[in-house]
Amino acid sequence: MYVEGQLTEAQADSKVTTIDEAYYSIGKLGKYQLIVYVSSFVTMITCMMYVFSLPLFLIFPKVTGCISPETNSTVLCADPQEACTVPMRVYENNRFNFITEFDLACNYAAGTLIPLSFIIGNLIGSLIFSAISDNFGRLKVICIGQLGNIACIGVIMIAGNYLTTMVMSGLCGFVTAASGTPTYAFAYDSIHPDRIKFSGTLINIAFAVGEIIIALLMWTGISWRFMCLLICLWSSLFFVILTQLVEAPKFLLSKGKPESALASLRHIAEMNGKPLPPTFVLRQPGIEAGAETETEAELKSDIQKNMIKMLFEKEVMLPLLMTMMLYFSCGYIYYGISMNIQSYGGNIYKNACINGIVEVVAVVLSGIAMSRWGIKLPFAISFGFSGIFMLLIPFVTRSEEVISMFIAFGKFGISACFNFVYVIVGELFPTRIKNTVLGLCLITDRIGSILGPVFGLNKSLFQVVSAILCVSCVLIVIQFPLKVHQ
Repeated sequence: MYVEGQLTEAQADSKVTTIDEAYYSIGKLGKYQLIVYVSSFVTMITCMMYVFSLPLFLIFPKVTGCISPETNSTVLCADPQEACTVPMRVYENNRFNFITEFDLACNYAAGTLIPLSFIIGNLIGSLIFSAISDNFGRLKVICIGQLGNIACIGVIMIAGNYLTTMVMSGLCGFVTAASGTPTYAFAYDSIHPDRIKFSGTLINIAFAVGEIIIALLMWTGISWRFMCLLICLWSSLFFVILTQLVEAPKFLLSKGKPESALASLRHIAEMNGKPLPPTFVLRQPGIEAGAETETEAELKSDIQKNMIKMLFEKEVMLPLLMTMMLYFSCGYIYYGISMNIQSYGGNIYKNACINGIVEVVAVVLSGIAMSRWGIKLPFAISFGFSGIFMLLIPFVTRSEEVISMFIAFGKFGISACFNFVYVIVGELFPTRIKNTVLGLCLITDRIGSILGPVFGLNKSLFQVVSAILCVSCVLIVIQFPLKVHQ
């Protein structure tokens, strides 16, 4: 019986091979792999641009005047309380954001519902689209996500209404999950396993690049509507690249479609300029040479068995629960910092740029560390590093510059952790359930990303909980298994 990852006599004659061996023969890093990286980079930047723009769209402006209801003229407000006694206010500058557009200066809680609706929508979408992409294909779901992003953000840009913005932000978060989660699985399944760490690092850099781009553009003073237009234009770049992409052969083979997988491999080989040999034969994992392909009913039964194995067998369930805890902690700390960045004082645009640059450095260094020392030691050190600085913030001087520096160090550590935790899913879990596993993990990540900003309203509580989570995760990482699936 041929099993993926093992050599057979037929393979020795170059007639039957595995997907990974095929990737090796047609090029580990050719033109096609570069296109996959570019498409993943574009997609992930799209996913992050809107969510990172939300804190900047909600910067609290200074109220400079009140519109008198009797005369409909602008008068000076004696104090902030007086500004909230009139129906309309005048703001310090014309840098229009959600606060000025919807006049939320005296109802900031209503403004915070906009990013909260995005995160809740993303939580729901992570589970739904992960399961869909595991059954119908990664590329199809990514296309749904990109089109959905353009549609939702376009409606927000045109409508200019608070209720519409809140509802469409939730839908935007929902469809963003269709782009985010499958992008990792598609990239991991489209390349040789030797490149998984590099791929995870490159995709995670897109998170930081999205944050830097948003901060720099908003710093120039552009309106939130123009920013939404730029996000839509960026999203459309994916469809230019889509013409060169095919569904991952490894995914197609796992779905019982060896002919389609072979066609995808030939497309990749042609783009890389290394055609497959005429005698090349690709067998489905678990099928004996000469045996018939699995029927649709058998394939569905096999998928159900994989899901049961994932949920109930110790060799998969325990690592899954541990990974979910790591995702929760990363989401809590990362988004607790990112979504409450203005609460730490200073220039919010400068702080966002610094945090983005710090994140790029963290992801690059964590990628280098993985290749030299593996995952465990750098992962544990990164959690410990972040926890120390989050715990020290309440005890340092009240200087905004010092606090911003400590926050940047905390963001450095947790950004590195995010890089490690995504690679863990790519390496440890089998192809058929990889995206479902990632979806389950991202649900806990989104729960953390909801609680983080909420706890962040009380900075001391947020920092103490962050430190406790970091210590717990260090202990988890130390006990983490090196391999789940052979």
